[in-house]
Amino acid sequence: MIYVNNKQVLLVCDNTVFVKKLEEIKEQIRDAEVGYPYKGVNEHFILDIENVKLGL
Repeated sequence: MIYVNNKQVLLVCDNTVFVKKLEEIKEQIRDAEVGYPYKGVNEHFILDIENVKLGL
């Protein structure tokens, strides 16, 4: 996990990068796939690290 200001922002599970759905980044990543890093957690964006159009 990667934390910013004591909030979990990025999570890597099974070679997939999940990004927490934060208001601050929703516009930049709105076209990303979504999924669940593990059972019982809220839906996250899936960061496609090969898609440079996202601008993250």
